Amino acid sequence: MPKIIFKIDKNQDAKNWQRVTNMVNLPHGLINVKNNQKKIKNFSAEEMKRLEKNKQRLEKYFKKNGSVIFLSIEKLTKKPIYTNTFHVSFTTAGLMPYDISDSWFMIPAEKSTKKQITVIIHELYHLQVAHYYMKYCLMKGLSQKQFSELNEIVTFILTVSMLHKLNLPKDKSYPKHKKLIKELQRFWIKDKNFEKLLDKSISTIKLSNL
Repeated sequence: MPKIIFKIDKNQDAKNWQRVTNMVNLPHGLINVKNNQKKIKNFSAEEMKRLEKNKQRLEKYFKKNGSVIFLSIEKLTKKPIYTNTFHVSFTTAGLMPYDISDSWFMIPAEKSTKKQITVIIHELYHLQVAHYYMKYCLMKGLSQKQFSELNEIVTFILTVSMLHKLNLPKDKSYPKHKKLIKELQRFWIKDKNFEKLLDKSISTIKLSNL
């Protein structure tokens, strides 16, 4: 079974806040940059203790349930998990970046454990889809931005086919994706074939304004 290595890294958190400050069209009320960067660099002993307990809960959960989760992702994508090790960092920012080359991503430090687990599954799925299918989607005419939109959209599968079985919160979608998700969800229910869903998603996104 692949391993997930969780790390509490203040420097990674600070870098993520810097990513947020460099973004255009920030969500309303997302950050107070200066105050939060100061907070990041000065975690109290109590905050570090809380994060360490949180980290231990997640490690325990995935030790017990990881094989079921990875197997479910393999079945959904029709591909084996592409790496033996994933790296996860905690962030206090509202942005959850991921890096395919390092099999790395960030999760929200201040959410409940169950919501964090949903985010972890969401990001594992992103990495899996990107690793196996990004080149195919680009070859089919999608731009890099359109592929990123597709990778977000097809995570609806997690809610309808997986998360409820694990008694986890639903995976939230972006408002701009809701109409497309409804259409693709009807397609998925008729024929639960990921590669066919991918082709349908590509043609749908090409016709959209995404």
